[in-house]
Amino acid sequence: MALNIFKKKRRPVASVLARDVYKCEYCGEELKLSDLEPFHYSICPTCDKLFFVPYRVSSYWLYQPLGGGGMGSVYKAIHAEDPNLDLAVKVLPRDVKNDPLARERLIEEGRVGKLFGEHPHLTAVLDFGVSGDEAFVAMEALAGNRLDILIAGRSMISQRFILAWAEQLLAAEQHMYDRGYLYRDLKPQNIIINYSGKARLYDYGLCLPLAEAAKAKGGKVTMGSPQYVPPERLAGEGEGMPSEIYSLGMIMFHALSGETYYSQDSGYDGGHAAYVDPERLMGDETKALLVASEHALEQRIGLPRKLPANIDPGIAGLIAKMVERSPAKRFQTFQEAAAAISSLYGNLYK
Repeated sequence: MALNIFKKKRRPVASVLARDVYKCEYCGEELKLSDLEPFHYSICPTCDKLFFVPYRVSSYWLYQPLGGGGMGSVYKAIHAEDPNLDLAVKVLPRDVKNDPLARERLIEEGRVGKLFGEHPHLTAVLDFGVSGDEAFVAMEALAGNRLDILIAGRSMISQRFILAWAEQLLAAEQHMYDRGYLYRDLKPQNIIINYSGKARLYDYGLCLPLAEAAKAKGGKVTMGSPQYVPPERLAGEGEGMPSEIYSLGMIMFHALSGETYYSQDSGYDGGHAAYVDPERLMGDETKALLVASEHALEQRIGLPRKLPANIDPGIAGLIAKMVERSPAKRFQTFQEAAAAISSLYGNLYK
């Protein structure tokens, strides 16, 4: 199963970058980096091709954007002393790079990720810290495709793959849990399917220690992606393994149906705002929070009927149990959920 997350693009040569020169990958023209604005696209004066201006952070040359959001921007990078080492480096968005709280959060993300060490279904954090005025987290680069890209680009993903990936993600969750943390940000954008077809998680920005995650928040909650957030987060209740199982169930539904269970096109009434912190109901974020409120309000009795007709009834029933509104009605542990998935996979495919 050969998948590719990166466009085929020549890597910059570290020795050229070290002498303040960028060599255009299209025409070979050498341009002085000091004359160019870092983290922006520029046009080569010789061939008129657009290129991204590399920038050095600590020992890493960041040379190709990979994506990001409000909590960080990720770039493909090489090590200044070892150009053959591919990395992904996360830095803060430009408008908050000097914000002390944002910087503290990114450093904490690096510390927590480093704590997890190596695992076949997690992305290893190799380095983190502050260099000049840039906070950063350096991770291993993953070759593959994000799950959201796969969902958007295919008419249907094999049910067999979905079950296998779900079991692998539960193993990653268990590994983090055993080290005292709850992941809390399961979504297709944080899942890479590598060249061998294995699922791997990355981005540890919303991880919390188990004791902290289990505390009731009194309505002041840290949000994840609204289509996958567990309803107890909206209600200000504590979270645990059943919360992660809920988010995984919503991802499985999305991957199998091609659509999220809830979307910003859903109808809402004013009563939904009671489930969120009113101080946060502003602009586009209002819509996101109202999407998430659907998780807290609606009973998912009809979920199996919303899946395509060819989905195995056993898989539909499994997902329905994973996304029960009440945490007590879901699988209670990662091991219990993984055993159910493994048994179903064995009955269907072995």
